[in-house]
Formats: sequence, C-alpha cells, structure tokens
Amino acid sequence: MTKRLEDRDLASDALVALRRRPSRFTLPNGATVQIPKTAVDGLIEMLEAIAEGDATTVVRTPREVSTQQAATVLNVSRPTVVKLIDDGVLPSRKVGSHRRITLADLLAYRNNMVARARALRLSTMCGLPGRPHALAAQAGSNSRLWNAATASTASAATTAASSSGWSVSICSA
Repeated sequence: MTKRLEDRDLASDALVALRRRPSRFTLPNGATVQIPKTAVDGLIEMLEAIAEGDATTVVRTPREVSTQQAATVLNVSRPTVVKLIDDGVLPSRKVGSHRRITLADLLAYRNNMVARARALRLSTMCGLPGRPHALAAQAGSNSRLWNAATASTASAATTAASSSGWSVSICSA
C-alpha cells in the first residue's frame, strides 16, 4: 500500500511540471529531447489517473484493420465486409491478397450507419409519409439519395429532452 501512495505522490509532483506543457525534457545524462504535444497530453492524462489512485494502461490503436476485425466492429460477417468493399461502400487497400481498411474509414462508416438507423427509427416512430424504410433500402450506399429521402424526416421530427431526463419525440406531418 505504501508503494501505491508513493506513486500517487510522485504522479502529483510530476503533474505540476507537466501542466505547463513543456516540449523539451532534459534526461539525467544531460541530453535534451523534444516530445510531441500529443505524447505530453497522454502522459498528463496517465499521471492524473495515477495521482487519483486509478490503474492505467496504454493501448495502441492500429491504423488499419483486417476484414475480420472490421466485421467484429460492425457486428456483421466477414463476407458482408468483403461485399461492402467490393461494392465500393467501404474503402480499402490490398496487401498481397488481403484487404486492409483504415480505422478512420471504418468508424466513419459505422457512425453513418448508426445515424441512418436513428433517422429511420425516428421516422417510423413518427409515422411519417413516404415510406422512409423503402427509400432507405433504395438509397443503399448512395448518400445523396439517402439525404434527399431523409430531408423531410429531419424537418418533420425534432427531439427534445424534458427536465426529468426523458427523451421526448415531437412529430409533425
């Protein structure tokens, strides 16, 4: 337990110096090194957690993922991801015979799909005319068609939150 308290004190002391966001650090041998701002920010975040008594872990995020990893993120099968790539919906590159998808593209696609699903649920819940589910199916990967199909949905439905924290949908035709 003493070791943990000592670590918390050391982390607190280090935070005092690091909060000034230095870009150069002097090593014990006298050499000076320059550290990127993002690394300093990460170090500050880690030291704050240690100072509060929390455990910390550094996890690297890959820039690219395999089709199986993408399938896991999207909660679909690997062949579905391959079809999305072949249809040009999800950008990728080939490394030998393997496809690689950038994590940024994958997360953007997932966020787009979540937004579409929310819009569809909202339009269905509000009973809006124009059969938006059929328009969504026709739109497929064509974002212009999807935007045109959901434009009336977005203007006809708004969401407000009451003071009790409940989400209330207000629909108007």
